[in-house]
Amino acid sequence: MLTLENAQSATNQGVELDGYTQLGFVNGWAKQLTPMRWLGMDKIDWNNWNLAANYAYISSDVTLDPAKSGFNTNLSRALEGQSSYIVNLQLGYQAADGGREANLLFNTSGQRIVQVGVAGLPDVFEQPFCQLDFTFKQRLGDDWSVRLKLRNLLDPKVEFTQGGETTRAFRKGREIALSFEWSPF
Repeated sequence: MLTLENAQSATNQGVELDGYTQLGFVNGWAKQLTPMRWLGMDKIDWNNWNLAANYAYISSDVTLDPAKSGFNTNLSRALEGQSSYIVNLQLGYQAADGGREANLLFNTSGQRIVQVGVAGLPDVFEQPFCQLDFTFKQRLGDDWSVRLKLRNLLDPKVEFTQGGETTRAFRKGREIALSFEWSPF
């Protein structure tokens, strides 16, 4: 039988930092710095490129009522599913005419409780891993476009631990999706 009880108290607080910039300023560097010219970076119009970053630090805590939650191993712990940090990075490209766009996306986050420990067993944690995705969209005429999505390019190991021991580990696998889209409006 499954029963639910509200926590005695909980807090979830943190700070989030976001940044975004167009990379047009690189045009000057690419023309002046010899290594960038050797790599052909002076031939790229950096006005079409952008960089975005996001970082969140989160502190969470839940306190359970001992009278109602005696079966829980920890009466005070982080909120289930809440990482202590999250990092997102994006390198993007959009053609000046809007007909083509591409994005390279990176994401990672801190460990998080995925199963609350009960009956003396420790909490189960999902360990941090890095994910790298790529998206590409090309307009085909006025109403059609083709989109390519490549997910989980690094294919890292996803690992769950309980009391310092690995309880489950697997690789999510890489994904590829190709779609044609029609948007007459």
